[in-house]
Order: sequence, then C-alpha cells, then structure tokens
Amino acid sequence: MITELDIVLSPKDASDKKYYLPILAKKLGVNVSQIHGIKILRKSIDARRRNILVNLRFRVACGEEFLNPKNLHSIILMLQVKRK
Repeated sequence: MITELDIVLSPKDASDKKYYLPILAKKLGVNVSQIHGIKILRKSIDARRRNILVNLRFRVACGEEFLNPKNLHSIILMLQVKRK
C-alpha cells in the first residue's frame, strides 16, 4: 500500500529521519519495520509565527516497494511479451 501523508514538524525534527519515521508509522497504524520506503514529495516552511514549522508531504510504501522508474520500462516489455 502506497500512501501520501502530511505532517508538520520543527526544522530540527524535520531534518532527522529517526524522528519522523515513527510518526509516519503511527499515522498509518503499522510498525516502523513494515515501512519499506519513504519519499519526501513536498517540503515547505511556515514562518508566519515566532515558532517556525516545516510542512512535509511524504509518499510512504507499506508492504510493497516503490517501483524504480528505470526498471519500469523492462517490466512493461515483459508484460507485453507474456500477452503474446
């Protein structure tokens, strides 16, 4: 299952994968070991107040791996050969 999640963290916490990985796992309701891949899709800074925050959007893969775009072409070719 690949899911997109948004979280808001302090700049210090947003720079440390060890901090936001358990938060993502808790939001998904899974163990940290079940997360197979994380990709940061968006990172923006909210500096409108005294406490600066970082908005992060992640794509998280649980139970399956992200497809590598380099291998995607060969997968499509293999599927086309199997159909013939």
